[in-house]
Amino acid sequence: MEKINNLTPLMSFILGALVVGVIWFINGYAGNIQSSSDSTGGIFSVASSTGDTYFLVAQNGNVGVNTLEPATNLDVVGTIRAWHAYAPTCTAEIEGAIVYERLQKHFIGCMPHGTGYDWHILDN
Repeated sequence: MEKINNLTPLMSFILGALVVGVIWFINGYAGNIQSSSDSTGGIFSVASSTGDTYFLVAQNGNVGVNTLEPATNLDVVGTIRAWHAYAPTCTAEIEGAIVYERLQKHFIGCMPHGTGYDWHILDN
């Protein structure tokens, strides 16, 4: 599990795009995948056959899910699910990570603590 947390942004993007593509294929969506600059201003996008864009990488590198204008590094219009059955090791590499810790039923965040890093409950 630790290796997944240390993936480079490019590998994370590729993995995310692959997951989106597989779900898209399994659900039988017909549409377009564009990998060059297009009318949405993106450098890569996944869209339905009617032109609805599901996933977009903008010229500035921001990634949008269900939005054509991602305002931040990751901009999602819809529900996001991020959880672990257990918390991975909190280190400087994942500082700022937020997950839902399913066993304890809390949102936790990886933050500096003393001379190291530790998970802190965020929803109390």
